[in-house]
Amino acid sequence: MKSLVFKNFIINALGILFSRILGLARDVLIALFLGAGLYSDIFFVALKMPAFFRRIFAEGAFGQSFLPNFVKAKKKGAFCVSVMMQFSLIVFLFCLLVSFFSSFFTKLFAFGFNADTIALAAPLVAINFWYLFFIFLVTFLGAILNYRQKFFITSFSAALFNLSIVIAAFFVDKNAPQNTLYYFSYATVLSGVAQLILHLLVLKNNPVIRAMALSIKFKKAKAKLQGFYGNFFHGVLGSSATQFSSLLDTTIASFLMSGSISYLYYANRVF
Repeated sequence: MKSLVFKNFIINALGILFSRILGLARDVLIALFLGAGLYSDIFFVALKMPAFFRRIFAEGAFGQSFLPNFVKAKKKGAFCVSVMMQFSLIVFLFCLLVSFFSSFFTKLFAFGFNADTIALAAPLVAINFWYLFFIFLVTFLGAILNYRQKFFITSFSAALFNLSIVIAAFFVDKNAPQNTLYYFSYATVLSGVAQLILHLLVLKNNPVIRAMALSIKFKKAKAKLQGFYGNFFHGVLGSSATQFSSLLDTTIASFLMSGSISYLYYANRVF
């Protein structure tokens, strides 16, 4: 038992370490191509918005509430299908809402931006926000992997986000920062797709996935989710405080000179 715990710890630590190294490379390249100014501020706001909701709802409240209720569920396939279908629909509709009203949501997160900056940032927010949809599905599948005591893929998959930015950096022009923003934004969304594909490949023969398929096939995908939602909403309250504090930092920085959001981001990354 102790050897298994130690093995899982090492595997998880290696995956996280690899992701952190790539994360450093990612931030160095972002600093190289965007620096600390108007364009980098716009990109970091566009990136922060899906990350804000991911940390509260996906990795935060969802991660804390799904696994305990999944373990207790008698019909695990039906439980998973119910959670996946309901949450996928909610997150998908939310992403659509942000895409259609991206200017409003950009102003909400960066209230100090002027109209011209909002106009530049809004299309990027609309693109980047779809990362939230894919990362929710990744979090859902990652919880199933963790239940099966497979931790490496979950810890390693985060590196794909960093890797996507690193790869995109090879195609950008340092003298065209606005185009660079779009390269990095599309790379962000594609990294979510890559993480989802990786999890699906690993889970294709998983018994939980087979149980989900049978539940859908025989139309037995209904399950009681009261306990799950109770834990979820409590988790939202618990994980919101830190994220709202981070959001407030960005909002205040948006009122300052261009580059302030970027300096804050780089400082937090080093810290």
